Amino acid sequence: MSHLLIPALFFLVILVGAFIQPAAARKPYASIPVKNLFSYIEILPPGSRVLLAWDYDPATQGEMQLLAQPILRHLQRKRVQIVNVSLRPFGPNVAADAQTMKQWPMSAQAAAPTEFGFIPGESAALRALTHSPVIASNQPRTSARTSGLRPTDTLAAFDLVIEFSASFANSQEWVEQVASRTQKPFIVAASGAVAPLLRPYQQTHQIRVLLSGYPDALAYESLLQHNGPAHRQRTAQTLALGLLLILVLIAATRSLLRR
Repeated sequence: MSHLLIPALFFLVILVGAFIQPAAARKPYASIPVKNLFSYIEILPPGSRVLLAWDYDPATQGEMQLLAQPILRHLQRKRVQIVNVSLRPFGPNVAADAQTMKQWPMSAQAAAPTEFGFIPGESAALRALTHSPVIASNQPRTSARTSGLRPTDTLAAFDLVIEFSASFANSQEWVEQVASRTQKPFIVAASGAVAPLLRPYQQTHQIRVLLSGYPDALAYESLLQHNGPAHRQRTAQTLALGLLLILVLIAATRSLLRR
């Protein structure tokens, strides 16, 4: 069997090299929803208002941060005014964590986000939000001044509404109470478990763009030309797979030599 040693080694070396090539050499595929969201944000002029709804808990934070980080980076790069809100008690916490995770030099050029915090009441809260985000917020009125919003302003004062969601019930409330009452684009970045349940809303255009999962996060980072958390995760996975193949190579070599 020793005559098989060199061909086997040659094959395994090629196999290892195929998986350990630089991550930049394999450009992720950007789906139409990814490109659409990128375009929506890219055309926003500086100072535009964007409402971000943080509807997930720490238990799903790892998955959701992959999607949130490149979108946040893009919004900061465009220097828009971000207003954070949530229908979940831990929403303000995950929003704060997302803000502290982004350490980008360009973020200093953008205004600090306005925090409207947790708004209890679900359907009633969202109906109130559409009429007056400032009044619906449980934060002091002074906090709204940083965004330039007045109590008389409606949801139409925002140029874009984006929900980060790991809850179908919360997203359903946003669709029924908000998306149906505004002409502004309603975007959802959902967890892998929730996204399939929201497809009907996307198909009827009540959700203008629906993103989900690691592939969309990776593709969005690629459009930004930035190696963020999703790219780092892919690099780690590639290295782990390469290490596994190297171990297989070593084991196969030892087995052939023994024969």
